[in-house]
Amino acid sequence: MSSSQQTGVPGDSPSAKWNDGEQGMPQTSTGLRIGETFSELRGNNTDVITSLAEGETGLEILCGNGSEVFLAAHEVGPMGKIVGLDTSEEMITQARKNANQKGFRPPHVAFVKCSIAEPLPVEPESVDCVYSSAVAPLSSSIQGKDGLLSEVFRALKPGGTAVFFAIIATKPLTEHVRHTLIARLGCEVAEHRDVVRQAFLQTTGFSSIEFGLAIQDLSPYFHREDSDVDALDVNLWASLYRLHAKKDGLKPVISPPTVLQRWWDAYPAVKSTPQGVTAEEVAALIRSDPSVRTTFAVVDVRRNDHAGGHVRGSYNRHAQTFYGSLPSVFEEFKNTPKVIFYCQSSNGRGPRCAGWYQDYLDDHPGEHSSRAYVLKGGIKNWLAMFRDEQDLVDGIEGRDP
Repeated sequence: MSSSQQTGVPGDSPSAKWNDGEQGMPQTSTGLRIGETFSELRGNNTDVITSLAEGETGLEILCGNGSEVFLAAHEVGPMGKIVGLDTSEEMITQARKNANQKGFRPPHVAFVKCSIAEPLPVEPESVDCVYSSAVAPLSSSIQGKDGLLSEVFRALKPGGTAVFFAIIATKPLTEHVRHTLIARLGCEVAEHRDVVRQAFLQTTGFSSIEFGLAIQDLSPYFHREDSDVDALDVNLWASLYRLHAKKDGLKPVISPPTVLQRWWDAYPAVKSTPQGVTAEEVAALIRSDPSVRTTFAVVDVRRNDHAGGHVRGSYNRHAQTFYGSLPSVFEEFKNTPKVIFYCQSSNGRGPRCAGWYQDYLDDHPGEHSSRAYVLKGGIKNWLAMFRDEQDLVDGIEGRDP
């Protein structure tokens, strides 16, 4: 594999978003996934994955079913984090199933569905390495600060690396040839390597980029369907390259505590909308006849803030790990008619966990007599109403139980 390295002069470039085939770009069923189109390249990122150290963080873009994410997870160990992103709901669902079977859980291993035409759902300077075994449409992604590679630069820690594959033209393309290549290869074709290098260095913030030839003969992947295509020799126009870029600076000693901007993106979206119950209604249940008290349960899904006062008798189940514990939560409460969830104001964690629980119930009809509810106003409203009512509130510091 040959490579070359060049540096460029920072400058401005016209802005354009990374596109997933919009703006009239033809696509095929192969999409942009090397795992389907260029299967021999699966594993070509082994050196990148094995270079990850224990405790580091990796991000794979277009991760498919997660096979390389799992390899990376072993490299970074239990203290590290690996996030896989994909545009396909089907792929993310399969990757999460595979992770569950292998015993991987967020935040150690997380899979998130997202659009690569939008900002990546990760914190700035939170990742040691970004890589992909998919063909990146660099002709649009490198242009402007809204491009994917600019987002990759934002996500990388100083000293971090990025590795991509891209189909790059070896000489200027006519519009006819360019559209034919896109249609028959199933992915976008970037401009000549020198053009890519210049635009890449000018717009992303990287100081250097290396090109390594990955596949020179693209003819086995070129889908011929008509006489016009038969006349085109793909190898005269383009090759597949592996691009390796590094962000300047020294890696920080202490890594950010989180990678994902929203921790719940690592889990399936809630489908149900549980009904709300008022603080007065829950207070009446707590103060009711003992026989009634077996018909409901109150679940506080806060974490550290649980100790600052909570509904007396409530169970504490942390929202950040709630989804993974759904089977045990189901076994615990499946015969409890009302399971009432709350958080600080019941605007985020509480309704989300209630929704996950209700979704799980809906997936197991006939196996339970339970239903999820949300305490309106959360603990904030509860304490405003009942702080001095010791039979309703527990955990107030300095007060006798």
